[in-house]
Amino acid sequence: GRIPGGSAFCPACGARLAAVGRCPGCNGEIPAGAVFCPSCGVRLPSAKKCPKCGKEEPSSARFCSSCGATLGE
Repeated sequence: GRIPGGSAFCPACGARLAAVGRCPGCNGEIPAGAVFCPSCGVRLPSAKKCPKCGKEEPSSARFCSSCGATLGE
């Protein structure tokens, strides 16, 4: 099934999900789809859109978590 945005753990098996970026406020790990930092609560900058598949990622992400494409600055 789908994993809700901002989840740090898989709801099915409990495995920790890989972070896709770092918080600009506290440098904490940011899971895919997060709008707020799960560590400090700061609202994250607007998302980037992957040029290859169109998935939205946090602005701090360097790679698309869906297809692996490199995201621009």
